[in-house]
Amino acid sequence: MAEAVFRHIISTRSDLQCWKVDSCGTSNYNNGDDPDYRTLDTLRLHGINNYTHKARQISKLDFDRFKWIFVMDSSNYKTVKSLLPKSSNNNLLFLRFYDPDKEEVNPSIIDPYYSGRDCFELCYQQCLKSINNFLVKEYN
Repeated sequence: MAEAVFRHIISTRSDLQCWKVDSCGTSNYNNGDDPDYRTLDTLRLHGINNYTHKARQISKLDFDRFKWIFVMDSSNYKTVKSLLPKSSNNNLLFLRFYDPDKEEVNPSIIDPYYSGRDCFELCYQQCLKSINNFLVKEYN
């Protein structure tokens, strides 16, 4: 969902061509899968109608391809940090670091997968607020 929201937000920016946006997981469990239908339903409710994606696992190449690497929770952070090359200049952060309403102790984006539709909406709102604030703080 965060990738779709990010792509949607930057689609109107004058520097759109400068952005490379992708998402991946820390395991290969869902490799090749499409987004959850509830994610797509939530995105459509917010006017994001053309999002397509195939799940993949993070790879060492990602550390060469991306300046900013955002994670959703502390488990993701630990896993990605353990893969981060020592010579890396990547910015590894919780996406919700940029959300002024985050919990200081655990700035996680909610994982809605095992919850109801309301949690998908909450996930969308957390991503939206975090990405908008990231762009204002880092790229305005």
